[in-house]
Amino acid sequence: MKACGIVIEYNPMHWGHTYHIQQAKLVTHSDIIIGVMSANFVQRGEPAIVSKFLRTEAALKNGVDIVIELPTIFSLQAADIFGQQAIKLLQLAKVDCVCFGSESNDLDTLQEISEMSVNLNHFREKLEQGESYASALSLSDDRLFPNDILAISYLRALKETSITPYSIQRTNQYHSKDLADTLLSASAIRQNRDDPKALEQSLVSLENAVQISDFYSLIRYRLISSTSQELSKIFMVSEGIENKFKKHALECPTYDEFLDSCVSRRYSKSRIQRILMHILLNHTQEQVLSLGELNHLRVLGFTKKGREYIKETKLTIKTKAQDIPKDYFSIEVNATAIYSLISKEKDLLKKEVNKIMILE
Repeated sequence: MKACGIVIEYNPMHWGHTYHIQQAKLVTHSDIIIGVMSANFVQRGEPAIVSKFLRTEAALKNGVDIVIELPTIFSLQAADIFGQQAIKLLQLAKVDCVCFGSESNDLDTLQEISEMSVNLNHFREKLEQGESYASALSLSDDRLFPNDILAISYLRALKETSITPYSIQRTNQYHSKDLADTLLSASAIRQNRDDPKALEQSLVSLENAVQISDFYSLIRYRLISSTSQELSKIFMVSEGIENKFKKHALECPTYDEFLDSCVSRRYSKSRIQRILMHILLNHTQEQVLSLGELNHLRVLGFTKKGREYIKETKLTIKTKAQDIPKDYFSIEVNATAIYSLISKEKDLLKKEVNKIMILE
């Protein structure tokens, strides 16, 4: 069987995602779709709108044959690390090709940009001048949108592999909140989750949906109760940003006020949110640096066809909690436990340690 890999968050899964799956199969002539999916916290630096278990179920019901978990520690990082680790998992899954959506859908140009070397001295200088991460990498060009930037990270990671990349045109703008769009974006659905059109296009129930502002009391508690020295040991915390966070946590009663107070030319909204999630989940720099190499496939679920592929390719997968490296699994248990403090979904911790989901 020919396998096509896709990198997914499905936050939430919607009609546009099924279009991507259909086009991926059509363009790549693949028999099977393997998705690497963020866990309960996603790359934007937010808790997923619904748990990874509901998103896995939706994926398996709508065209994905195997769902592999991208560990939280990599889900909550900038595009280069996020893309690099997702592609590594797809390589371990023995995919023949990868298909991603992009706003430009110009694979040649994206390939050309991905092959440009980064001048580290120039990069550091731009950061010191207050540029954001994407801007310092010269990736905040008007021609490049969020999925173009992710595509470039995938292409950089694919350079040392035999995996063939494919691009398809996105049907809407990534951050579009326009309910007039034929196919709504995930952002539009999250922002309008009580609207009938949004509810219709979401392929997962939003009855127990959560958002980052729901977690603000927990974030605020962590910031206020921790010392600056303790916060400085958290992964991604640097340059004294912890002092700014502590100051505004005391002053700002709402999450939106807090975020607006912290965003700057240097610190984008997404970067701040990713740092806050690492603080919330207590990911220390020491813990992250001591992690073993990501060389295991934690499968959250598969279909009958997915089972056949696993058997045919003799794929080594981890389906039981005790088989997952302890340093990685402890992070996932902790993340799910904290997610469950706010989410009203039932039995999340039990699902974390139970067997995988099989859709026959």
